[in-house]
Amino acid sequence: MPARPAAVAGAAPATGKTGKKSAPAKSQSAPVAPAPAGPTTTPPTSLLVPDSGGYSNANVAQLEQIILRTLEDFNVPARIVHVESGPTVTQFGVEPLYVERAGQKRKVRVNRIVSLSNDLALALAAPAVRIEAPVPGRPYVGIEVPNPDKSLVSLRGLVESPEMRKGGALALPLGRNTAGAAVVMDLTRAPHLLIAGATGSGKSVCINSVVTGLLMQHGPETLRFIMVDPKMVELPGYNGIPHLYGKVITDVEQVMGALTWLLLQMDDRYQLFRDLNVRNIDAYNTIMRKQKSGQPLPYLVLVIDELADLMRTAAEDIERQICRLAQMARATGIHLVLATQRPSTDVITGLIKANFPTYLVCSDQPD
Repeated sequence: MPARPAAVAGAAPATGKTGKKSAPAKSQSAPVAPAPAGPTTTPPTSLLVPDSGGYSNANVAQLEQIILRTLEDFNVPARIVHVESGPTVTQFGVEPLYVERAGQKRKVRVNRIVSLSNDLALALAAPAVRIEAPVPGRPYVGIEVPNPDKSLVSLRGLVESPEMRKGGALALPLGRNTAGAAVVMDLTRAPHLLIAGATGSGKSVCINSVVTGLLMQHGPETLRFIMVDPKMVELPGYNGIPHLYGKVITDVEQVMGALTWLLLQMDDRYQLFRDLNVRNIDAYNTIMRKQKSGQPLPYLVLVIDELADLMRTAAEDIERQICRLAQMARATGIHLVLATQRPSTDVITGLIKANFPTYLVCSDQPD
């Protein structure tokens, strides 16, 4: 699990043209878009906290000696061939060597190194040691030792990283890996994201990072949000940004209207795709940009900060509409980001789980 990015909210770019939207059902309340007001520019990254720079561990040489000595004590000869320091852990690449048995040299089994995780943690005086055996695509075993001092992972460093620039249409800055490289995911390929974790583990921090990262890339003419926050304290800070339809929904009774409006948007977009004989929003927008009078469609992202509260009030209706959106809305550019502190079967039902192939588990414990 990568380190949690720092949350920086409230950066609102200037307003721009809105995408075409259809009329909602009369019996349901629908979001209202703010009036357009001129060309759009994305906010500068100078609004965010600058990155702290590179990551290093001053005790690398000492830790290397302890790891090799501990392995040797258990008759597991090895050598360290690679070291990577990240914001929270340092990974030591350990290559197994050979032992002599009955006059023959045989390489040490990887399982023998894995079984020594508790002994390594004791020798290193570390709270926990994670062993990745083997590291994907590398010819060694990774032993990850927590750093004594954790480094801040700033959102600005992620937004300015090369991985973010080539991350896709809706690149999400998630954090940094054990080597300190940026971890970025394209929401259009997810195509929906489910965030789970206990209270205080960083779900809201992750949502703020995701939303702010998208705001730093898109104006309101290419990206729109619908936000639902039953807790009423996390997302209302985004009220007033031009990307947001209406205001952040805090009343559970209004959620059904917003979901119904999204379903109408999905059906209208499929009708437009059928008229032009295209399959998805990318092909449609390509044709619209070639036409002088064409109006490209913006991406729509639904953010729900606490799904469990909604499922307790109207589980059957909420599940039905979320499942239909998750099943069919991907091609129309509508994506869902849901967060819950209770990923049990009565909240994340089988249908919802089947349509959310991408999970993000937040934890304040070291991996």
